[in-house]
Amino acid sequence: MKNSIEIYKRGIWTFLFALVVIVSSCSKTEDLAVAQDDQNLMLKSATACTPATYKLFGGQTIEMGNLTVWNNETTIYVTYNTSENYPMSEVQLWVGTDISLVPTANGAPIPGQFDLKYSSDEGFTQYTFEVPMADVPVICGGTIYIYAHASAGGETLWSEGTAFDSNRWGWYSEYTICCNPPTQEPTEVCTEYQNETAFGGSAKGLGKAWWYYYTGSSVQTLWAGQKIDAGTVEVSGGYVTITLAEGWELQPVDEPVKIQGYNTIPTSRPTPGLFTTYKGTSLTVPVESFTYYAIHLDVRRCTKWETVYN
Repeated sequence: MKNSIEIYKRGIWTFLFALVVIVSSCSKTEDLAVAQDDQNLMLKSATACTPATYKLFGGQTIEMGNLTVWNNETTIYVTYNTSENYPMSEVQLWVGTDISLVPTANGAPIPGQFDLKYSSDEGFTQYTFEVPMADVPVICGGTIYIYAHASAGGETLWSEGTAFDSNRWGWYSEYTICCNPPTQEPTEVCTEYQNETAFGGSAKGLGKAWWYYYTGSSVQTLWAGQKIDAGTVEVSGGYVTITLAEGWELQPVDEPVKIQGYNTIPTSRPTPGLFTTYKGTSLTVPVESFTYYAIHLDVRRCTKWETVYN
């Protein structure tokens, strides 16, 4: 009987010990699960690929624009932006994970030997390179080195970062590949506009205030801000046809297009708000026959673009 009681007691203690082990194990498993859930929550709540922005310096000290870099799951996007005052004529780009592979001479990079390049005789203020991540190659969380070169306003431009190990000035930028890429492509949004008053025609109007008027039947210039060529106007076949130059658009105001016909030209600049021949938003307007036309527009053009990432 005594042996039976001892066996019973040992059984009880064994059961209790096993129960403690099971409870402790479950607690640790739950702790690990909670920690994993917290980590997953942090990853999900992270901002999706906010772009990195680097200043573009020309002549070593002149801030002439910026470089934005971002990535999705397959592509690295590198966008050059400069202002209207500094149109670029060419851009060259090297992207990689090993800077020893950058084409150099005496330690200074040679942009002309970079694989990625673009140029235009007409000038441009924005250009984007799309670099497949498989070509670099790099993974989420990895670092890439960016040698971004441009020519603008007679100056050499480089994006800010780490200085070259050479006697020539310049820098390379570093970017960490984002691990939570966005689901949509970037959208270019204008953040600054140049607003101007415009008059169409080749004849200078009378009076102290500047204005132009249209007479005849040829294609004539649309003048913005008195001296800027913003497009053309033409009166033919009973219609006024207005063509805005690339980059120009109507201001988002009520009745940005105003036209007044005259058979006797005013001796001073007329008031567009009092025009009666036409007021509205159309760029092709039917009009009656007059000897002269005052064609007034409220126009604008973008002077600063930003890339929005969704």
